[in-house]
Amino acid sequence: MREGVTIKTAEELELIRQGGKRLGKILGRLCKMVKPGVTTEELDVVAERMIREQGGEPAFKGYAPRAGINPFSTTICVSLNSEVVHAPAVPSRMIKEGDLIKIDIGMKWPALQHTPSESPPPRGGEKAISS
Repeated sequence: MREGVTIKTAEELELIRQGGKRLGKILGRLCKMVKPGVTTEELDVVAERMIREQGGEPAFKGYAPRAGINPFSTTICVSLNSEVVHAPAVPSRMIKEGDLIKIDIGMKWPALQHTPSESPPPRGGEKAISS
């Protein structure tokens, strides 16, 4: 286990800023797509396409914490309502009016990992929650 704080160089900090901006645009697009009738798989397909268009790679898809554990199957995590985090984005999960949606997205770009999340409202009226 690593201990201590790693001090980033100016170049590393700039890459972090650039990656964060790229991923922020992708997350913003996904939040605009959130509405009743959209499946979590539809969000996932757009997320993966946009990450790859930015020259990135999905950070969650294929991740397995240790041998013998099935790897994570989707590009984003989309948790609905009482789910806390890390639910896969699957075709059978459709967003409904009033759902609380939490989108967690990760991108490796270029050699760094960026992982913001957002809770967009399923209708346009309420304010989204970011972390």
